[in-house]
Amino acid sequence: MRKRLTLIIVLIGLVNGQSSWDVLTLPTDARDAALGINLNPLVRPAELAGDTEPEMTLSGWSWIEDIQGAHLGVELQQAFLGVTAVNFGEFEYRDDVPSLEPLSTFGYSIFSFGGAYALEWDQLRLGLATELLYERTVNASSVGLSMNLSGAYPISDQLQVGAGMRHLGLVSALDSEATDLPTEAWLAGKVYINELDLYTELSSGSFPLSLGMSYEFADIFEAIGGLQLESTEPSLRVHPSIGFTVNLANFRLGYSNYQMSHKLGSRHFLSLYWNY
Repeated sequence: MRKRLTLIIVLIGLVNGQSSWDVLTLPTDARDAALGINLNPLVRPAELAGDTEPEMTLSGWSWIEDIQGAHLGVELQQAFLGVTAVNFGEFEYRDDVPSLEPLSTFGYSIFSFGGAYALEWDQLRLGLATELLYERTVNASSVGLSMNLSGAYPISDQLQVGAGMRHLGLVSALDSEATDLPTEAWLAGKVYINELDLYTELSSGSFPLSLGMSYEFADIFEAIGGLQLESTEPSLRVHPSIGFTVNLANFRLGYSNYQMSHKLGSRHFLSLYWNY
């Protein structure tokens, strides 16, 4: 049975990327999902040193079958705390001879809890984030530690550039099979043109190029879209995403349809943002 469990975990990793931990590269809220670029402070901690307002984010997303995720983040000026949970279940266990009914079912879960902090020196912003990781299935589990480093520099009032490394660290073996964190380097830029924001990211990971755009109408409605270029064999794939946010006093409600062209179907994100 252990070999079958390991095989299933490997298949999960192939669906999501390099390993099962590649879910760490997924967006955690509707706005980032619509852009196709993960701007979470745990991934880009240097952004906390900018002109940000205290905000709490509660998000949930769903994918095929029973694959679901949730995220809670609290931003406190130049600090951030966040927890993310992803559940893959239920899987069916069968014996070597195909049977009409499964012998049992089991789930597979991933959890991360992290914090981030940023400093600003002159105009240079530097940030560090650390995440504690935990994954479990049936009677096997593993733990890990991931670190994200980033820097950002506003060249002008209309242009900001940034760079960093994410998911540096290690995890213990799940059962007898070890998995690797999706470590990657990235370079990003953001352009502000009145109500229009343009985003771009170059990465050494599964998505070497990501482009995003948002436009805000009358400080009430924000339309968002993005494209991701995925490096796959034998050819590259393009994944479009769309979404929106609506401002309601101190709250924002966001929705996105992430990677609409994915071969297994798109993911739907729903988020609530509170500027407290």
